[in-house]
Amino acid sequence: MINKYLKYISESQKNLDGYAICPYAKKFADSIWVWKTHDLEERVNYYVNNFPVNKKVVILIADPKKYSYKAVQELCDKYQTEELWLAPDHPEHYNEIGGVRTNNEDYAMILIQDREEIKKYSDILKETSYYDFWSKEYHKEIVENR
Repeated sequence: MINKYLKYISESQKNLDGYAICPYAKKFADSIWVWKTHDLEERVNYYVNNFPVNKKVVILIADPKKYSYKAVQELCDKYQTEELWLAPDHPEHYNEIGGVRTNNEDYAMILIQDREEIKKYSDILKETSYYDFWSKEYHKEIVENR
């Protein structure tokens, strides 16, 4: 199921003028590490302290019945660092860009990424119309607050 979601966020979206939900997901597919776990906090702690240098994103996935969106969000808040950005995702927390659903429907999920890398690629997207499809609230939550 996670491969289906990664494919979905990589596909061109008509409602987004052909942009993918995540414009870099396809380009860096080999640099995404997915880890399924029964102990989300233990894995978050591990990867915050041992982020793999050859990866762009570590995606930790767990059973959404075991971890609510609030619990996932609290873990992200607890383990945020100056170098790494942790983002929650969960089926019970609906997100969209330009009318296109962005959150996954199957897992409690935490994405861990290098802040410097995110900023570099986000700055490139700022020169395009990509962020024009984002609500002000979503842009603030995802782009401005990281």
